[in-house]
Amino acid sequence: VAGGRRLQAHFTPGHSSDHAVFFLPDEGVLLAGDHVLPTITANPTLEISSDDGAPGSTLARYRDSLERVAALPARPYAAAYEQLRDLVDAYAEAHGGERPKVFLARLGAPKEYLARATWAQDFVEAGGFEPLSAEGPVEAQADACAASGARVAVICSSDARCATDVADVAPRLHAAGVRVVVLAGNPGADEARYRAAGVDRFIFVRCDVLETLRALLHEAGVL
Repeated sequence: VAGGRRLQAHFTPGHSSDHAVFFLPDEGVLLAGDHVLPTITANPTLEISSDDGAPGSTLARYRDSLERVAALPARPYAAAYEQLRDLVDAYAEAHGGERPKVFLARLGAPKEYLARATWAQDFVEAGGFEPLSAEGPVEAQADACAASGARVAVICSSDARCATDVADVAPRLHAAGVRVVVLAGNPGADEARYRAAGVDRFIFVRCDVLETLRALLHEAGVL
C-alpha cells in the first residue's frame, strides 16, 4: 500500500532484464514504463544472462511479459482522446490531409512564453490539432495567423506579460479570422477583464481538458 492506494509490482523482463511495471488495481491504472510504448516497440534488450547469473532478456521472456500485462484489467483512460483524434484523422483524410489548426501566439521573450507555449502545444495535440506559431512582433504573428487559416488561437506568456498585452493581442487575433481566442493560464480574478478584451476561453491545469477540446473542435468545424 502506498499513499492509501494498493500498488502491485509485476516483473516484466524485456526492455531490460530487470524491468517492472506497476498496477493500481482499484483505479485500473497501469504504469508501464518502457514496457509498452504508444507508437514504437520497447526495443527489447537481448541478454544471455545478467552479471549475477540470473536469466537475461530474450524475445520469449519479453513476449511472456507482454501477455501477463495484457491480462491486467487496466482502464483505457485515454480512449476518449483517441476517439477525438480518430475523428480528426477522418476529417483530415476528407480535406486533403489538412488538419484543424491552432495558432500559438507567443508573447515576449522565450523565458516568458516557453513554458506555457509548450504546455499549450501538448494540450491541443491531445485533440488532434496541428499547432502553428511564428516569430516576430505581435503584428507579424497576427499576419501569420491570418495566413494559416487557424480558427483557434492560444495566447501564451507569463501572467505579467498577459496582464499588459492581451487587450492588444486578442482583438488582432479575432481580426485575423480566429473564432476562438484562448488564454493559456488560470485567469483568476482577472477573468472578466480578459473576456472583455476578447478572450473566449481559458486552459490551465485542472480545467476540463476533454470538454474544452471538443468545444474547440466544434469551432474548428470538425465536430
